Amino acid sequence: LDVSRNCVRTLGARGTLLARLTSLTELSLARNRLRRVPPGIGHCTALTSLNLYANRVRLDALPAELGQLGRLRKLQLGYNNDVDAYVGGANTHAAADDVS
Repeated sequence: LDVSRNCVRTLGARGTLLARLTSLTELSLARNRLRRVPPGIGHCTALTSLNLYANRVRLDALPAELGQLGRLRKLQLGYNNDVDAYVGGANTHAAADDVS
């Protein structure tokens, strides 16, 4: 599902829409205006790729429920508020398997 470049600011307070997308394997929310990712993302257990590139998400706004995404292999976080500073300029486009 590609909803990039749509000026999206929120996915709902709890992400109830995301909670219904349990079979979703790829989600691109790149180049929007998201400030946080709702906990409902944890219900997308089939997700293998999540693209949050170029939003306004802060690392402290990433929900713990991301840890429930056992199939996630690609997580793109580059060009967000504090991500680049946190990883020290490392490649923030790396696959989840490669991130240490």
